[in-house]
Amino acid sequence: MAKIEAERLELCRAFLDDCYAGWSGEDIPSTANTVLTYEDHGQQLTYCIMYFAKYVGCWSRIRKAVEPPGTPPAKHLVSLGAGPLLCVAGWYFDRGPKPWSTVTAVDALSWSDVLDLESHHALLRHILGSVRVDYIHDVYVPDVMPPQCELVNVNMDAFDIESIPDGATVLLPMLLNHMLGSSQPMDVVDVASWFRKLEQRAGRIVIVDLDSTARDTQGFWDSAKKAVKIKGEPSAFTFLEDSSRFSAAYPEAIYQRVPESERRTGIKWPRFCQVSGCVFERVKGWRWLRSARR
Repeated sequence: MAKIEAERLELCRAFLDDCYAGWSGEDIPSTANTVLTYEDHGQQLTYCIMYFAKYVGCWSRIRKAVEPPGTPPAKHLVSLGAGPLLCVAGWYFDRGPKPWSTVTAVDALSWSDVLDLESHHALLRHILGSVRVDYIHDVYVPDVMPPQCELVNVNMDAFDIESIPDGATVLLPMLLNHMLGSSQPMDVVDVASWFRKLEQRAGRIVIVDLDSTARDTQGFWDSAKKAVKIKGEPSAFTFLEDSSRFSAAYPEAIYQRVPESERRTGIKWPRFCQVSGCVFERVKGWRWLRSARR
């Protein structure tokens, strides 16, 4: 696993230092994993402390799996449920975008408490170079408003799926569980209908979501399989080495925090650094995301 160059590691450290400066000292419990939770200034910063290493490492590993080095890169990248752009940072962390690339991020929230940090801007500039992110917020996906979004802003508009460039790579980072895994899940039929429309626009769709080997995720994945229309069973996709690269960007305190029986603490515990997901490619259809055998 390649080490992070010194200048970029320092930019990661500066960003996390800014997040720690506004941190309350409490982590976000799994029961508070809702859109409404992340409206709060402190919770946006807490989210980045908890998940920066996890998701930047996760998406750097996933790109290696679905768009290996030497593969022509997608011209357009669209992240739905983009949050503070950890997925975009991870996707391009080891291989930056081409000058002609376009990057679009979509979210129900603006995430301004994170995105307005100069340290966040500096880190993204180092990763993306001259490419800028078009961030579209105050919109929801799919095309029927999820109950979680109704609690935030009933006047939000649906994201126009037709605006996705033809053949784009579309990332869904931990988005599907907000539709189908919450206490107020959407109708699977509505979500399935939206996926059929998305398949007509995207060249590739990458879904990353709850670890299927974790407790209480079976019902979510049963619904997700129906919506996506994929056969077989999900498995754990692991990326501990990819996320551990970022340990030097954190103060030692990250290793002293053990909330929720170590389940959501961070990069010290292997189970934290695994997810489940699936990939759609226009010419191949859907397949499960699998960890490479070593």
